[in-house]
Amino acid sequence: MDVYVTPWLEWLRNPFQRPNARRCRPEDLVWQDPVTGTCFGIESHVYDTYLKAVRTWLQTHDDPGLLLSRRFPFGTTDPAILRDAQALVGIALPYPRPMTAQEAIDQLHAASEAGASMQGPLLRTRLGDFLHLRVTLFFALFQPEVNDRWPELRRLLWSHLNPPLAVEDSERLSAVEALLLTGQAPAELRGRRFLFVKGGAVCIKQYYLETADIQIIHGGSRLLDELNGSRLLRWIETLGPVTG
Repeated sequence: MDVYVTPWLEWLRNPFQRPNARRCRPEDLVWQDPVTGTCFGIESHVYDTYLKAVRTWLQTHDDPGLLLSRRFPFGTTDPAILRDAQALVGIALPYPRPMTAQEAIDQLHAASEAGASMQGPLLRTRLGDFLHLRVTLFFALFQPEVNDRWPELRRLLWSHLNPPLAVEDSERLSAVEALLLTGQAPAELRGRRFLFVKGGAVCIKQYYLETADIQIIHGGSRLLDELNGSRLLRWIETLGPVTG
């Protein structure tokens, strides 16, 4: 049975117009978006090219987190911008490295069925989000033990996908990454109380960018501000430490 996925690079160029699905090759890397449920695919050698570029960028810049605020400038011819173009794509890659289509064939078939639920082994988040959450969770879970070393730890956690850490810190990082990948607290973190929330408004931008009506554009922008700046924070507060 053939399996079809959305080509990720084509979708990245125009996320508001889903490209035609294409048939998976056994060696293609495949994953499922944890918000929309869309199954994406990319050639493994292309993935490796962009991952290498973003590794280099992260290790050679003083503030690697700055890459998160930038977007790939499609259509530009500015050499200064294009110099970092591969890294800008790389920061949006799914991470950790997805499975091949051959390895994930059962989950791909299940995801293609009508009304299918999310397929846990397929789920991946953006590399930039993964790094951001990894740094934040590491500090939140292991301070005040790491407070005196935090500036250097933070630099290593941002600039290296596999940072050179002492044994104890390496074990802590493994626990954090297991939590991010599976959504389940590993044994090292059990007994701790924390609330882990990920979400966002995924359709409003499409709604107001597809019109030239200034009132609709303003309305969509206000909705985003209200959701991200007020309602989400109020919702987290209502959950409280007991629910968390």
